[in-house]
Amino acid sequence: MKKLSVVCLMVVASIFMVTHVYAAGAGIGAGSNEAFGQAQIQNVSTTTKGSTNTNTTTMAIYTVGYGRFITDALQLGVSHIGIIGNTDDGAGSKNTAAVYGIDGFAKYHFYTKGQTVVPYVGLQAGYLGLTVNSGGGADSTGSSFSYGGMGGLKFFLSENFAITTELNYRRYEMKMSPGNSESTSDNISFLVGFAVYF
Repeated sequence: MKKLSVVCLMVVASIFMVTHVYAAGAGIGAGSNEAFGQAQIQNVSTTTKGSTNTNTTTMAIYTVGYGRFITDALQLGVSHIGIIGNTDDGAGSKNTAAVYGIDGFAKYHFYTKGQTVVPYVGLQAGYLGLTVNSGGGADSTGSSFSYGGMGGLKFFLSENFAITTELNYRRYEMKMSPGNSESTSDNISFLVGFAVYF
């Protein structure tokens, strides 16, 4: 029990030192710029009851972007998103899908001068394009308007550099051709990345 107490005390002291002594305040405010990158990798395995095959999907999501602070709290910007996925149904059928798009976003930061951890919320809207290769079959393509929201934290390690975490929700209704099929997707991602301020 004594060892656990010492470890807990060391963790609390380390967090205090990083957030109050060594870390500079966030270098954001009206007129500042941000360049950022975030990513997530998912691997999902699904087995249907009564089937011996396992459907495996591996997906990588990334976003890179630029934002400008209009006020100390409000940021407007654009970002590029990519979603690349591979699916194997375990019975010999493999598909590859790639989604690329561009968004406009607005983020509101809950920020006061000298703060080293900055929470934010935001809205996004944009356009996505999709290409699916069904492993030897014909390619399918589609496009969609997309919209959603996000919330996250920026952990400033220096005035001009932060580690970011973000929970991002995106909804899109993809229209595919050939066949004119339509599908609605709700994508929830937990993204981790970095941001540079200048």
